[in-house]
Amino acid sequence: MLIFNVSIHSQDLDLKSSIVRVLTNNGFENLTVRIDTESAIVAYENRVYRFDVEALKAVLQLVIPLIIHQKEIVLVAENRQIPIVSVEALVSDCKDYFNSKISGSEFAGRLKIDSDVDEVWSKLSGDERGNSSLYRFDVTVKPQMYFEFGPYSKPVTSQINAVPEVQTSWFKGMRFNGEVIVPLVNEFGTRGDAVRPGVIALNQVYRFPGNYFISASAGIFTRDRYGLDLEGEKHSWNSSLCYGLNIGISSMLFFSGMKSIFYSDVFSLTGSVHCDYRIPEYDLTLGLMAGKFIRDDKSLRLDVKREFREIEIGFFAIHAFHGITNGGINITIPLFPSKYWKPGFVRVRPHEDFAMSYLAKTNPDQLIGLRYNTLNRLEYFDKKLNPDFIKNYFSKN
Repeated sequence: MLIFNVSIHSQDLDLKSSIVRVLTNNGFENLTVRIDTESAIVAYENRVYRFDVEALKAVLQLVIPLIIHQKEIVLVAENRQIPIVSVEALVSDCKDYFNSKISGSEFAGRLKIDSDVDEVWSKLSGDERGNSSLYRFDVTVKPQMYFEFGPYSKPVTSQINAVPEVQTSWFKGMRFNGEVIVPLVNEFGTRGDAVRPGVIALNQVYRFPGNYFISASAGIFTRDRYGLDLEGEKHSWNSSLCYGLNIGISSMLFFSGMKSIFYSDVFSLTGSVHCDYRIPEYDLTLGLMAGKFIRDDKSLRLDVKREFREIEIGFFAIHAFHGITNGGINITIPLFPSKYWKPGFVRVRPHEDFAMSYLAKTNPDQLIGLRYNTLNRLEYFDKKLNPDFIKNYFSKN
């Protein structure tokens, strides 16, 4: 009997080593594996695939052929070593799906996907991590475009920049972002002609039991602001409902070149509350926000956003309590390629996506509901790993 137990333990260790090895060889990081008689639990972080749902599918394809004795697999997807979602499936269902014996919709219907990962994450507490993402640097390059539509004599005024960015993490939940703005085309005045810093910020995210998230940022943000920013969110109904608040204290700062800095030490307080509800059948999100924004306006904002895999198209309307109304469109599209080189100490790659916003009214007195961007908003922290979104993805594939 003792020999039998030793043999089973040896098989588990071999399986654990095999899973860590194959995922490491394919560039996945922050790996934790727990094997028992019934299941294999695999926690991982993706920085190889542009689309994290594609990465989840790739992990299944890599791990399932290795599992012989266990009946189920549980994947836990992470961001900065913080768990985001768990996906539980029978090993037999995964094999049938990849061998085209069941459809994507059948497979999706059998998946158990949960954004409340407290229980499964506790099983991995204290386990050794493989292939850490810490102290690795990504250098990304993204396009940045601004357009303003005017009279017939000058129908379009434009500014086009290339923005190299350095990203790195030094401990769980932490990230540093540092940008440099390189002008390519500028018709908005001489201030935009110089190479200058963009966002330079430190961010720390914490996840607490019960699907509570807190994010704190400090540094230089967009819209010529610097200061401190604090967000808190609660996810309910398996992340179909999300609500939270944001508080910031910031002041004006802008660069004219790399050496000329203009700033103010008069800080202002901004804050908002928001609630987002997701309609899973259409990957549609309705959002409502109210608050005091960086131009000291007290405004109400309504957002409607739909996701088509990686593409996002959104419409928004803003109404200030002093009577001004504005609105516009947000569009986010993915950038080539869909898979990057394996992370190393330093890796150069394109940015994941390109985001553009259009405002209907651009006169200074019409600019209401404006927020600076820290590059670390909690609304993007889940990396599209919403349970309903994942199910819809497999249903259509």
